[in-house]
Amino acid sequence: MRIKILTFGIIFTILNFLIAIPEETQIIFFCITIILTGIPHGSLDLYLAKENQTFHNRIFSQKKFYINYLLNMITFAIFWYLFPYFSVLIFLLISAFHFGEIDFVNKGKAQAKWYFTSGYGLFIIMYIIGSHLENSLQILSYLLPDFKMSAHYMQIINSAINWLLILGLFSVLVIHITVILKKYDAKLFLTFVNQTICILLIIKFLPFYLAFAFYFGVWHSLLSFEAILQSLKLENDRYGWKKLILKALPFSSISLIGLSLMIFIGYNGQNVAQIVSLIFIGISILTLPHFQVFSKALNNNH
Repeated sequence: MRIKILTFGIIFTILNFLIAIPEETQIIFFCITIILTGIPHGSLDLYLAKENQTFHNRIFSQKKFYINYLLNMITFAIFWYLFPYFSVLIFLLISAFHFGEIDFVNKGKAQAKWYFTSGYGLFIIMYIIGSHLENSLQILSYLLPDFKMSAHYMQIINSAINWLLILGLFSVLVIHITVILKKYDAKLFLTFVNQTICILLIIKFLPFYLAFAFYFGVWHSLLSFEAILQSLKLENDRYGWKKLILKALPFSSISLIGLSLMIFIGYNGQNVAQIVSLIFIGISILTLPHFQVFSKALNNNH
């Protein structure tokens, strides 16, 4: 699946170069991925939590699960209202941990230590922000009303991102030559290196909304679905995916209704960036309890 997703990402990036996809279409694609894959991949936590309790030979309480899940969401929503800077930091750290662990999942199992996957996830997130600084700052201006960055620092970050990509490409070349010359058995390592550089190139050369839609809505979400299939012991075929989608549908619908309601209440008619900032807040509120359940499922498989 990883090869298929990266191939799609590369073709999609080339297509954008050739026809310059309009921003309105980019935003539509962004919203579609949030609705079809982004929200649904986190809508199977009930089943993962139940499987986790079964794995440990414990009695599963659906009522307790719902209460804990909702309390996590409500608590983080209050934190967003009272402490936006702290909430952004927490959201970044949670996302880094969760994104990183999915990038290191193989056959439904966690494959690396949390501190390494978290560092990798944080690097990817900061690369997305740094590669599309203007759009990112626009969204941050709504999340953090007093946040400002001078043109000088923006120029430094843009330069650093370009140099980072150049050094990354050079490093990949050196690594491949070294492996060939030394005849190392480094298949998994080379796969990781190639995967990372492809992701960085796609993120760099796609516009912001398409870059985020690709990484979160396509890459992260589809790999999460694949890991969930294995955690729930469903076959990775058409029938297994159909069962997964049907299981996710009720909770996805509830989540989308809640997210729509939050946007309706919070939006005051300014621009698209404000809507996206509200979407990010909604996703972060859902992510807090989701990553706790998901990580336990991966550790059980491990």
